Amino acid sequence: MFSNNETISNTQLKKMLIFDMISISIMILPGIAAAGAGKDGLIAIILGSLLAVVYSFFFLYASGKIKGEYIEFSKKTAGKFLTYIFGILYMIKLLFSCWFTLSLFSEIINNTLLPDTNIKIIIFSLIFVSIYAASKGIEVRSRITEVFFFIVMIPLIILFILGLKRVEFTNLFPLFTANSGDMINTSYFVLLTYSAVEMLMFTIPVHTAPEDKEKRFGSVIKAVIAAAVMNLIVFILVLGLLGLTGASQQLTSSITIMQLIQIPGGFVQRQDAIMLTVWMLSIFTVLSAYFYYLFKITSNFIRIKNKNGMLIIFGILFFLLSFIKIPVETIFHYFGKYMTYIGLPQSICIPLIIIIASKIKSGKGVTYGKSSGK
Repeated sequence: MFSNNETISNTQLKKMLIFDMISISIMILPGIAAAGAGKDGLIAIILGSLLAVVYSFFFLYASGKIKGEYIEFSKKTAGKFLTYIFGILYMIKLLFSCWFTLSLFSEIINNTLLPDTNIKIIIFSLIFVSIYAASKGIEVRSRITEVFFFIVMIPLIILFILGLKRVEFTNLFPLFTANSGDMINTSYFVLLTYSAVEMLMFTIPVHTAPEDKEKRFGSVIKAVIAAAVMNLIVFILVLGLLGLTGASQQLTSSITIMQLIQIPGGFVQRQDAIMLTVWMLSIFTVLSAYFYYLFKITSNFIRIKNKNGMLIIFGILFFLLSFIKIPVETIFHYFGKYMTYIGLPQSICIPLIIIIASKIKSGKGVTYGKSSGK
C-alpha cells in the first residue's frame, strides 16, 4: 500500500531525477550521438542538454501552476473528456517506456551477466522487484534512491577516472564536420533522453516538501547539468576508446568500454560485471517509477480497492509482452519514432492546454483547491 505521507525533499528530488535521466541515457546516448553526428556528437550532446535546461524550466513553471494532483486539476480545468485523452496518452508513453527499458536491460543482463539464464526469468525478476518498490510509494522510492545514489555514483566516477587516462583524444577531433541538419536532429534525440523531467508535473504539486521554490529550481537544474556532464564524459570515453566506427555501430557501446577499462592490480577479473550489477540498482528505481506513475494515472479514472493488484496486472502485461519475439533494436527504433513525433510534443502540449484552460476559468471567477469537491 502507498504511504499516506508521500513527501520528498528537494535533495531527494534531485537524486531521483539524476537516476531517472542517466540510467538509460548513459547506455544508449553515445551510440545515438556518434551515429547521428559523428565526432560532433559531443556538440550535439551539449546543445541537447541546453535544450533540456529550457525544457526543465518549462515543467518547473507548469508544475507550479498546478493546484493539487495533476490529473484531478486537469479534470477541473480542461474537463473530464480531455483529461481522459491526456491520461491515455500518458499511459501509452509510460507503457512504451517501460517496455523498452525492460527489453533493453534484460537483454544486456542476459548477454553479459547471466548468459545461461532464460531471459524470461530475468524479466520476471526485474518486474517483481520494481513492482514491490512502486507499491511502497514515492517517499520510500526517494529513500531507496538516496541509499543507492553513492553506491552507484562512486564506482561510476572511478570508471570515469580510469577510462579518461586511456582515451585517444585524436579520436575526438576534428569537430564541426557534420552538417547542420544532422547536428540539429541529433540534439533533438539527446533532448529525448531527458524526458523523465516531465514527471515533475506529477511529483512537484503534491509530493515535494514546502521548501523555498528557488531551492527546488536549483535542485532540478543541477540534476539536469549533472546528467549532461556524465553523458558528455561517457561519450568521450566511448569515442576515445572505440573510435567513431566502434561507437556508432553499437546501441550499447558503453558496455564495451566497461570491458576495456582495467582496474589496476588485476584483482578484479570482471569489472564490467561489477559495474553492471551496481548499475542495476538505478534501473530498479526507474522501472519502479514507471509502475508507480502508471498506477497513479489509472487510479484517477478507475476506482481501485486493491492498489497492489493493479500493479500486478501491469506486471503481468509486461511479462506477456516478453513472449513477443521482437529484437530490442526494433523496439528502440519505434520507440524513438514515437518519442520524436508524439512523446515529446505531447509532454509540452498537454500542460499548456491545462494551464490555458485554468487561466480561462480563473478569469471567469472559478477557483481551485485540493478538494475534489470544488
